[in-house]
Amino acid sequence: YDKALDADPHNLPIISNKGLTLVEIGEYSQAIDLAEQYLEVNPDNKGLLCVVKNAYEESNNISLAHYYTEIILEIDPSYKCELIQLLSIEEEALI
Repeated sequence: YDKALDADPHNLPIISNKGLTLVEIGEYSQAIDLAEQYLEVNPDNKGLLCVVKNAYEESNNISLAHYYTEIILEIDPSYKCELIQLLSIEEEALI
């Protein structure tokens, strides 16, 4: 991802994918920092918001994961991936 970002440092899909990869390898704070840096100029980017939400979810910070899920749903209520993940967050909270 770094080589691709060197060539195009504002490519949001690459930034999102890098963030999701960081989440997958357990680097939650790095993923959040990366996404939040670009959210300052693109606050409605669902991919970046999803990176932050996933990082919080994977680090068991369910309240912040839910907060970011709600933001995404306010932007686009039909965002199906987030609807499914919101249900899983609420189900986990009940356990």
